[in-house]
Amino acid sequence: MGEHELTPDGLILRRNARTAGLSDHSLQAATRHGTLERVYWGMYLPSGSAGELLTREQRQHRYRYKVLGAVDAGRGDKAVSHWSAAALWGMPMLGGDLERVHFTANRAGGGRDRTRACTLHATPWQPDEVIELPGLLVTTPARTAVDISRAGTFEQGVCACDAALRMGATRLELETIVARAGRRKGIGTARRAVAFADVAAESIGESWSRALMSAMGDIPVPELQPEIHDSDGVFAARTDFRIKGTLLGEFDWYDKYIRYLKPGESPADAVYREKRREERLNELGFTVARWGWDDLMNPDRLRRILRNGLRRTGYA
Repeated sequence: MGEHELTPDGLILRRNARTAGLSDHSLQAATRHGTLERVYWGMYLPSGSAGELLTREQRQHRYRYKVLGAVDAGRGDKAVSHWSAAALWGMPMLGGDLERVHFTANRAGGGRDRTRACTLHATPWQPDEVIELPGLLVTTPARTAVDISRAGTFEQGVCACDAALRMGATRLELETIVARAGRRKGIGTARRAVAFADVAAESIGESWSRALMSAMGDIPVPELQPEIHDSDGVFAARTDFRIKGTLLGEFDWYDKYIRYLKPGESPADAVYREKRREERLNELGFTVARWGWDDLMNPDRLRRILRNGLRRTGYA
C-alpha cells in the first residue's frame, strides 16, 4: 500500500483504500491473514504476528482508534465518556470495558442503550463537565474519573481519580461531580474513590497498590512519596511508600527504569543504580519491600510481601 492510503498515524480508512483500488475482499483477506486488524467499521491498523500478546498500553492504544472510528461514524449530540474518554485523554486504565465505545447522552432518563459496538449512557452533564474538541465532545478528566468510579470497582475508580488529579483536575471538581450525581447507581463507590484519591500516586501501579492495601486490615496506611534523609539531614532517596517508619515500599515496573534513565545510561545501568540505592537505604536502617504487576493481580501475595516486610522491621 502506498503512503497516500494511510493517515499520518497509521490508520487505514476503507474509503481511502477503495479509492486506491483495493477491494473490500482484499481488506477482509488481510484481516483473516493477520496483517490487518479491523478496529472499527471501515478502519484498520497494521497488526503484528498472529497471536501476538499486546501490552496493556498497546491494547489501550488500539482501543483509542476504535473510539475515534465510532465518533467519526456517529452523531454529535452525545459525549465520549467512561473508558472511551479515558482512552482519548491518555488516562491509564485498570481493566474496564474496551470492547464497546461509551457515550453519554445529556438526559436524565432512558437507561442504557447497548449494541455490539457501543454503549450509550443516559446521564445529565453540566457545561463544565464536557470539553468540545475538533469533531467530538468528550467528558472532562474529572467527569470521566467519576463515571468510571460509578461503573467500575473501587480499585478502578481510585486509579482513574488519581490519574485525573495528576492531569490537573482538582479534588473540588471531583467532589462537585459526585454531589451532582445524587443517588445514581454506583455513587457509593465513586464517593469512596474520590475521598481516597491522592495526586501523590505517580503511576497506575501505585494507585492500584494503595487501593488494595486499604482493604488489608493488618497493613498500616502508607505515606506516599516520602523523602529519606540520613542522620545529617542529607537527602538519600524518595520512595513510593513508607509504612510504619522503617518499611519502604517500591512498586517495580520496567518502564520505571526506562523513564528515569540518565544520559548515556542503559536499563542495566539503571537497575544497578537502583541496587546501590537500596543498599544505601538498608545502611540507614530501612527495610525495602518490592512488588510488581503479578503481585497486584494476586492481593494475597502482595499482603504476604508487606507482612514479611513488617516482620523484618520488628513491627509485626
